[in-house]
Amino acid sequence: MNDWKPKPEEINGALEAFTIHGKTIPEHMRPAFVRYLCDGIIPGDFLRGVLANDLRATVMTASDENLELLPVYVSFLDNHAPEDAWGSRKAIREWAAAFARDRGAP
Repeated sequence: MNDWKPKPEEINGALEAFTIHGKTIPEHMRPAFVRYLCDGIIPGDFLRGVLANDLRATVMTASDENLELLPVYVSFLDNHAPEDAWGSRKAIREWAAAFARDRGAP
C-alpha cells in the first residue's frame, strides 16, 4: 500500500469543490468517502460497488440520484483518491486491512 493516507480535511475539501458538468457528490454520501479513504472503514453496498469498479453491484444498489451521478463518483476517485484505494474488491480489502494494522487490529 502507498504510504500516503489522505487527511479528512483534504478529502472533504476535494468533495466540496469537485464538480462535473455542474454535478457534485451529494452531501449525505461524503462522510462515507472520508471514512473509507481516511480510516479504511468499508462503506455500504453502493459506494463499495463504485470503489470495486463493479458496475453490476453499483447499478443494482444505486438510488436514482446516485445512478445519475455515477460518472461524478468515478471521476472523483480517478482525480482525488489514491490509486491503490480502489479499482477492485482486492484493493478495498487491502486498503481497509492496512488501516486495521495501523490501529493494531489482527
